[in-house]
Amino acid sequence: MVVAVLVTVLAVRRAPAAGDDEPALVAARQTVTDLLTIGPAAAQDTLARLTAGSTGEFACQLAGRSAGFVGAIRDAEVTSTGSVVAAGVAEHGPGRAVVLVSANSTVRNTQSPRVNPAGTGLD
Repeated sequence: MVVAVLVTVLAVRRAPAAGDDEPALVAARQTVTDLLTIGPAAAQDTLARLTAGSTGEFACQLAGRSAGFVGAIRDAEVTSTGSVVAAGVAEHGPGRAVVLVSANSTVRNTQSPRVNPAGTGLD
């Protein structure tokens, strides 16, 4: 199955100083790229990077769903390639920033021979 996906992710990242958006933008872009770019051989490493780079509600969601993550990727032979289209800081706070990220992803797996476009989002 090949799926083209547009994802919008809300990520809270620590920013070293108010008004300095670049570190938060870099961290959010990398986390989304890690989330959307995965394959069976590197699934465990990807999960480790995601866990290390996650904060707030997303970190809680990831921790709650990580038990079967690597096995599911390997069993279905999922290969996903993602790229960030745009990112911007939506909100600043003391030592933090809320970053909106828009990204595209193409997903292939052994479950379906058809190409089906789908949209997804994170809870």
